[in-house]
Order: sequence, then structure tokens, then C-alpha cells
Amino acid sequence: MINEINLRAPYEVTFARQSGTFRFTTRQGRQYTVGFVEETMLPYAGIYQFFIRAENHTQNDDDMFATVVSILEVYFEAGALAPTYICDIRDNRQAARSRLFNRWFARYPFNHIYSFLNKSIIVEETEYFIAALVRKDEPLHVRVVSEFISMIKILESEDKSDL
Repeated sequence: MINEINLRAPYEVTFARQSGTFRFTTRQGRQYTVGFVEETMLPYAGIYQFFIRAENHTQNDDDMFATVVSILEVYFEAGALAPTYICDIRDNRQAARSRLFNRWFARYPFNHIYSFLNKSIIVEETEYFIAALVRKDEPLHVRVVSEFISMIKILESEDKSDL
């Protein structure tokens, strides 16, 4: 998998076996960690929460976008059903991360082969931005999309029931 990613990615990507994450450093010295965690709220194998973590702060560049896309593409090709994405809330910049992710998807040349679902929800007074990508030719496409929408409704209703 790592060899295929590096054939496509502008930045060299390494795989950290201990954490199960992918890592790369941009020309500006920004270090990124990309990983996948099994999604437990959706009832299908092969659905993962996808995350990107920046180790230090500099401006994003196009090669960073292309490297992340390479990782996602190879992950899909290796049999992942669908990645979900929840924007990191630690520094209250989740809205900016969501906008960036939406811009990336709009620029992605093959975005027409995916269903891209995104939603912001408020849980315990914190706004979360959640997205899912599902290939339209995936046999479980309709069911996965339906389950994702149901999951969002459950999360929204649980927060309202706490009021």
C-alpha cells in the first residue's frame, strides 16, 4: 500500500507501524499524520473515520492536498467501503477545516464518482462538522448513505433530548 501511495503522492509518505498512520512533511516543513480508525456507529465493515493532524502550523499547499488524496485513493482501492471525516475540535478551528475539506473535494478531478455528504451538528454546545465519501458504484452505496443520514439524525436527537 505505501509503495502505491508513493507512486502517486508528490511528498514521500511513510507508514508508522506502531500507530498505523501515514506521515509526510511538506516543503515548508509542516508535518502531517493521516490515519483511519474503524467507524463504530455505522453497521458495515470497511467504514473508517479518516483524520489529518498537522504537527506544526504553516500554510497548506497543493502538494499536501494531492498527497492526502493519494492516501485516500489507495485506501479505497484496498477495499475500504467509505471514509467518514469529523473535523478536529481541539482548537475551535473545525469550521475552517470543514471549508478546506469541501474545497478539496470540489477540486478533486474524480469527485463525480463519489457521493459526498457533509453536515454540521451541535452536540453538547459544540459544533461538529462531519462528512462521508461513498463511491457511487459501491454495491452498498444506498444503504451506507442511508445509515450515515440516520447516524446524523440520532446524534442530533440525542443532543436535543439532553436539553
